[in-house]
Amino acid sequence: MLGMGGMQPIEALRTASLKGVEAAVEIENLDGSRRSAHCIHPRGSFENPLSRGEVEDKLRAYAKGPLADAAVEEVIGTIATLDDLPSVRSLMDLLRASPRRVRAA
Repeated sequence: MLGMGGMQPIEALRTASLKGVEAAVEIENLDGSRRSAHCIHPRGSFENPLSRGEVEDKLRAYAKGPLADAAVEEVIGTIATLDDLPSVRSLMDLLRASPRRVRAA
């Protein structure tokens, strides 16, 4: 059970009937009515891919903290030229950069 402040508890259940990245949600309202949704191919799955911009935005969101904003932009730029790189070493170096090294103000 998950609680959210003054809201009613949320119960999250696992079910064997869902396959792969499939997802389902059912909501019971306070009046007893129910709403549900089922998604076989959520955004980001192979069958429903994110756009390049969405992937870049996701990287910006999740790399914030471990990497400075400038380093994230450098990673994005390096990935854009991946086919032309003689080696991925420079990309790996960027991804392994210590926060102190890349967080210069």
